[in-house]
Amino acid sequence: MRYDSSRGGARTRDERTMEPGRRARTSVRSPRVRALLAAVLALGGLTSAPRSQEITRPVELVNGNMESVDASGALAGWRAPQTLLDAGYVIGPEHEDVFEGTSAARIDASAVEPSGNLFGNLVQSVDATPYREKRVRYRAAVKVAEADGGGRAQLWLRVDLASAGGTPRMGFFDNMGDRPIASSEWQHYEIVGDIAVDAQAIVFGVMALGKCVVLVDDASLEVVDAEVAPTGSVDALANAPQQPFFTWWLVLPLAGIALFALAYLSRSRLGKLAFEFTFVYWALYVFSSLLANLVPFVGGSWSRAFEAGPLDAAVRWSAAHVLGIQGELVSAIDNGSGDSTYSYVQALMCFAIALATALVWSLVDRRVTDHPRLKDLLTSALRYYLAGMLLSYGLAKIGVLYNQFSPPGSDRLAETYGASSPMGLLWTFMGSSRAYTAFSGYMETLGALLLLWRRTALLGALTSICVLFNVMVLNFCYDVPVKLFSFHLVLIGACIALPHASRLVHLFCGIGPGAASTLVFPLTGKAWRWTHLLGKAYAVVMVAALPLFQHFRQEHAVAAVAPMLGEWKLATLEVGGEAIAAREGEVTWIALFGSPVRSDTGWTTQFYATVTGGAPFYGTTTLTADSLALTGGPQTSRLFPGDYRWNVEAEELRLEGTRDGTPVHATFSPAVNDFLLMRRGFRWINEHPFNR
Repeated sequence: MRYDSSRGGARTRDERTMEPGRRARTSVRSPRVRALLAAVLALGGLTSAPRSQEITRPVELVNGNMESVDASGALAGWRAPQTLLDAGYVIGPEHEDVFEGTSAARIDASAVEPSGNLFGNLVQSVDATPYREKRVRYRAAVKVAEADGGGRAQLWLRVDLASAGGTPRMGFFDNMGDRPIASSEWQHYEIVGDIAVDAQAIVFGVMALGKCVVLVDDASLEVVDAEVAPTGSVDALANAPQQPFFTWWLVLPLAGIALFALAYLSRSRLGKLAFEFTFVYWALYVFSSLLANLVPFVGGSWSRAFEAGPLDAAVRWSAAHVLGIQGELVSAIDNGSGDSTYSYVQALMCFAIALATALVWSLVDRRVTDHPRLKDLLTSALRYYLAGMLLSYGLAKIGVLYNQFSPPGSDRLAETYGASSPMGLLWTFMGSSRAYTAFSGYMETLGALLLLWRRTALLGALTSICVLFNVMVLNFCYDVPVKLFSFHLVLIGACIALPHASRLVHLFCGIGPGAASTLVFPLTGKAWRWTHLLGKAYAVVMVAALPLFQHFRQEHAVAAVAPMLGEWKLATLEVGGEAIAAREGEVTWIALFGSPVRSDTGWTTQFYATVTGGAPFYGTTTLTADSLALTGGPQTSRLFPGDYRWNVEAEELRLEGTRDGTPVHATFSPAVNDFLLMRRGFRWINEHPFNR
């Protein structure tokens, strides 16, 4: 249930944020902590501001033609988070390559190294009151220039609703995650959605993901007729027609399974052909990941270059010229879905290439009846590949500060079951039980470690099949877009176990004793034995030892800022030594969440916050072991810049800083998550069922 970035995503990021993917619903992980802290401290500054200085949003999009700049040279009406500018993004006006007029907006991420979930962002917000109960269209001309290996752009729009008891609520959201922009030509793109009756703010912008330069011009926000179809995850995806499970193309995976089985169970020429198909298919499928995991320093960049270069070109050419698929394909790198049309075309291409290669190979090499050395090589490669995947999945569930399924926050729990997607419900189900999530992670880790040695490989394969089959069924039944990838992982486990099929039948069916397994190395001789031992040690270090070390080192390092992470409610606020009460527009509740990402200045993470009389807002912030830098969220005007000192003692968060030379001191108490799902806990004895 974790996504792999190359096959179908591993990032559990919630589609309702302005991030490019799903957000991890956790109060202790995912890179979003910076902004959260920013909001917390912002609170103090707002309280000290006189009533006349309270911020009001415009009711219309400002500077849509990108022609106006402010005194600092930045685009008037638009905001670029300071966190991004500090990270190396160059965001401002563009005067040479424009759509119309003399100026456009430019987001230059060409010199920024990818870090966690950081992405270039240009933001604006308007008052939602005039748009309530109406359908709006956010439209802009966008061009992606100087893209390097998957660089892309996405428009995004989010509707913030009135908070419920201090808990943030979100309405319509669309970030074009299912249709990213990669064209190097100027084109108009749009987002259409409905504004709820209790909407407070409409927040929108454009983001640059990966290394690229994104140009934006001719932006507009307007009310449209109800006949205009909505876009985005809330309407378009939720109302998409369901598909039947049984389709004609399921014959292909069934044929593949039959060939995999014949490769190990038959000694005929058909079995030889089946193995040649199996060898080529898995070589194509696992090549990129093995390259990334086994080659230090440059393996990851080589893998990305291969996927975004020749592999990507081959998939797109096959889709357009062989299958006749029209329109732009979206890969897992673009939006995290491993079940896109792109992914199925890629699997079909691997199948066709493997079958054609096997036929030619079999005709050319007709005198050979078996490939024992290649079988051993393939089995070893599949063992290490599957071990690496399982270990990454397992560690993502075992982690305390970094976890794929973090406990659902109050904003998630405040929603109704009916408002959840099947995938969202599964993430809530997993996150609500730390014990079950950890158990799943430990079983995946156990399977991974058993696969590393020949003597335990069969037990590891059987363990992996059991664990991964459960994951696959969950993905199928809860519509998690990793169906294709998890299915392949189950098949890999089966391929590792197939050479032992006869022994397993004897054991489990009770039809007689099975022959003992004999470890036979296909390469003999002292030199080859030493080469094998050195290669084995290298593979174990790269696939298992190094990931384990990095995981525990990361968990230990982030512990310094861990006390800050979580949900906090304003308790007291002092400005200039005088205790005051929060007023309209001031922060009263904040949550720091996500997996903190290390940077040169500290840790970057996410936050969301609520304000009195307003809508929730989101952003990123930077913190160290005792300080945090407020850089704001989409509504920077609500915040004030500055550095604060923080301290957590006796379950109380204390923030101290200054604004315009005036001391600001705020204390926060833990926001009690009083939802039944989170406080019921475990019981050995239940006199009566407690089923609600």
